Parts: sequence; C-alpha cells; structure tokens
Amino acid sequence: MFEWLKRTIETRPVTFVIIGGALVYFIALVLAVLLLATVRYTGIAIVPFLSGFLVVGFHWFVARYEKKSKLAQVLAIIPAGFFAFLCILSGYGIMESHICWKHPDTGQIECKVP
Repeated sequence: MFEWLKRTIETRPVTFVIIGGALVYFIALVLAVLLLATVRYTGIAIVPFLSGFLVVGFHWFVARYEKKSKLAQVLAIIPAGFFAFLCILSGYGIMESHICWKHPDTGQIECKVP
C-alpha cells in the first residue's frame, strides 16, 4: 500500500493532495468529534494529538515524497497552517468552556482542576 501511495503522489501530485487531504481532514474531524463525545477530561489531551497526528502525517508524506510540483506543496501547506490555527483555537475554547467559567454573581473567573 505504501508503494502505491508513493507512486500515486509521484504521478498525480495535485490530485493526490486535494483528494487525500480532504479525506484525511474529514477522518481527523470525525475522530475528534467521536473522541470528544466519548472521552471526558482525558479527551482534551488525546483528541488534538490523534487528529493532529493524522494531518501532520499526511503533510509529512506530501513533503517527503512530492518534490516536483510546487502547486501541490502550496495546496498542502495552506490547510496545514489553518488546521494548526484551529487546533490552538479549539484547545483554548475547550479550556475556557470546561475548566474555567465566569461566576454569574461576582463576575470573577473560577477554575476547577479536573
């Protein structure tokens, strides 16, 4: 299978990046939603790692085996930066919504360590 992936990216780099990237991002999103729905506090640490591992693995594969098509490289790096930004933003949002909250009466931020 690895040889087939390598041969595919070398023969059709742009198609591989578009279709493979959409598939990998979709799987990472589904995995993240499933893990966050089933795992409580440990999911906060597990979800970004597993989802990010899939996405980074895909981008590593593209960077490692596709050196001829600059368009494929650009199409691969833009979503990677956007994904990294979303991971940081969602991690901050999860932290704010589940660990710390604003007390309705006093207006003070209260935090609970899980």
